[in-house]
Amino acid sequence: MGKATIIATIKLSFLLCIITGISSCADSSGGNTETLSNSNSSKIDTALFKKDKVRLQLVVTKMIQKNKNPFQDKLQFDSLTECFIDSIIYSPDKLRSIAFVIIRNSNRKLTLDPGDLNGHYYNAYYFYCSRNNVQSQIRLYEYSGYSLVRDPSYAEVRYALYENCFKKMSLNSTKDDEIYNMNDTRFWKSSYFNWVIQSSTFEQ
Repeated sequence: MGKATIIATIKLSFLLCIITGISSCADSSGGNTETLSNSNSSKIDTALFKKDKVRLQLVVTKMIQKNKNPFQDKLQFDSLTECFIDSIIYSPDKLRSIAFVIIRNSNRKLTLDPGDLNGHYYNAYYFYCSRNNVQSQIRLYEYSGYSLVRDPSYAEVRYALYENCFKKMSLNSTKDDEIYNMNDTRFWKSSYFNWVIQSSTFEQ
């Protein structure tokens, strides 16, 4: 099983190291980059990552403002909603990627058991992305295959999202439909990824 998916993260923590078994982690501002493997490492194009991060921030913010899937709830997603492009993982050729997005909202938006009204809650999502070539602009598809909602901790919701994507997705495989974890290189050319980009609307 190939596990040479390249990852670049914005707010790196020990959590990602725990989940993926990485011996060292990378900072998007420079420094070392590491693959989701203990033995293989590969440097990514930091300029490409920074460009994609800026673009995806604009795209997701626009989706929230327009209440597009999966941000349809107008009582929850509005101009006060904060969006973080937590990290991006890339296929080896950089033409396909996954964006991990964390959303922060005020507890005041919760109608049931809001708790500390001065506190916040977090939702976590991942989005499929693609591009025609390394120079072209990244496209983000509206389809989000998994989400975690209303967690009081950024770190905890991020941990749970990564654990699902890198360790648990393959548990949903069937004899007729194989599903791969995102740190398996077969994920990038899987029938599921192909289906998403062929059947979903993308934002630019």
